[in-house]
This record gives sequence, C-alpha cells and structure tokens, in this order.
Amino acid sequence: MTLSNDTRRQSRAPREPVTTLNAAIGRTDATLGPDTVLGEAVENARALTRARYAIIVTVDEDGALRGQVFSGLTPE
Repeated sequence: MTLSNDTRRQSRAPREPVTTLNAAIGRTDATLGPDTVLGEAVENARALTRARYAIIVTVDEDGALRGQVFSGLTPE
C-alpha cells in the first residue's frame, strides 16, 4: 500500500512539534541554570503554540511570586 503525497505530508505535520519539544528537552538535560531552562521552555512553548506572547511565573512554597520569564514582549 502506498500513501499519497497529501497523506505523507499530513502524517509528518504532527511530528514537527514533537521534534521541537524533544530538542528542547535535550537541551535542558545539559547543565544549565534555571533561568536558561525556563527561558528556553517559554520560547519553545510560544513557538509550538504559535502564540504571540508567553510567560512562565514561578512561585515559592507560600504561593508568593518568585519570578517571571517572558517571551515575545519587550522590557517596556
């Protein structure tokens, strides 16, 4: 049984986000600081979802804001 070009193209499409996610996971396995890991995570999440903006908010054990990592926003 052979697949048409359209079927082959459609079967490849879902793999692209998975491939990107696997590459991101591989990079976070390296010895990186938390800011670098969170920065890559928010960038990859934004790219995978095709979002304009993304943010990861970290909180401490009491639920107080610890930090924020943005993607797609300017410092202003």
